[in-house]
Amino acid sequence: MNTFFRKLAWFAQRRRKEEQLAAELQFHLEEEAEELQTAGLAQDEARRAARREFCLPFGECGRCEGCWPAGAMASPCPLT
Repeated sequence: MNTFFRKLAWFAQRRRKEEQLAAELQFHLEEEAEELQTAGLAQDEARRAARREFCLPFGECGRCEGCWPAGAMASPCPLT
């Protein structure tokens, strides 16, 4: 019975947890882009490079859409 309530609680908090994850990823994405700009890349190029780098653990798609494993999150990649 505890398992049922734990799953129910997780399901109720799922959207909030996904939003927190998206905010955390966005923070790190912006930090990486800023570091790349400091290293000499143009702003747009730094953003693209940071997005590619953050997608690599999930799949080398070259862009963020669709790089998250199927079913990992209810929404597509939060970096988009």
